This record gives sequence, structure tokens and C-alpha cells, in this order.
Amino acid sequence: MFALIGGSITLVSHKMRKYRWLNVTCVILFGLGRFMIPLPCCVQPRFDLGPFQLYLGALILVIGLGFMSAMFLIDPWPKPCEELRLVTRGIFSIVRNPMYLGEVLWTLGWALMWGSTIGILLLPLWWAGLLLFVMLEEEDLERCLGEPYCSYRGRVRGRILPWLPF
Repeated sequence: MFALIGGSITLVSHKMRKYRWLNVTCVILFGLGRFMIPLPCCVQPRFDLGPFQLYLGALILVIGLGFMSAMFLIDPWPKPCEELRLVTRGIFSIVRNPMYLGEVLWTLGWALMWGSTIGILLLPLWWAGLLLFVMLEEEDLERCLGEPYCSYRGRVRGRILPWLPF
């Protein structure tokens, strides 16, 4: 979570954008935390729903990875405002941040596959951190893209969850 907040600061802060290594480090640390928590090597309370749990978790994980594939439609590295372009087609016509929806689903699927009670309980914290990150990003997008982005935001209500404004 600290890596997510650090990544938010480096990505949104105009002065910190030039430190790509810091952005990459924050993203890796954020990912490692999500990846490590559910694993069996971490002692924690676990739940078992039988074989259904593994299949459901795998299905949710794959769906999450599908949403995360939207990252191939955009350039994930910050650019100057003049070079930014707004993508509104495909999955971006349903949810403004499909990669973050994928992050939430991927984390849920991974925790479910391993029966990680702590992973499931931390999911709202991951989502809240991503929501904070999205709110910071949207301020920057509105500043850079102006009216086209405001119009897009009015058409596509879902920030992370489709059709829900939060």
C-alpha cells in the first residue's frame, strides 16, 4: 500500500515524473505485496470451499487479467500534456480505468485460489488505494485534456467499477 501511495505521488507530481526508476520500483513493490500475502508460506487463517474455490478464483483471476490487457491500448508512462491522447473505445467505453478493475479482480482471484482470509480482507484496502490513485490521475487528465476528458467522464460513470461513480 505504501508503494501504491509512493507511485501515486511520483506519477502525479510533475517534478517526480522524470524518475521512471522510482515509478517502476513502486509498481513492483505494490505487486509483490499483493502476490505474497495469499501464498501458503505466509501463516494466516485460511478458508476452504472445496475444488470450486480453485476454479472460481482462477476464473476471476483470468477475467482480471483480461481487463488489465487494456494497458496495451494506452501508454502507461507519463507524457507531457501535449502528447496525451484520450482512449474511449473498447473497454474504456464501459469503465474509465479497466486496468485497475483488473487489479482488483486479479487480487480477488489470487486470494480466493489460495483461501487467503487476509488477502480477501485487504481487498477493500487495495481498492481504496487504487481509487485514491485514480482520483489523482483524473485531476491531471482534466487539466491536460480539458473538455474532451470532462465529456468522457460524464458519459462513462465508472471509475473502477463499471457504471458506478466510485
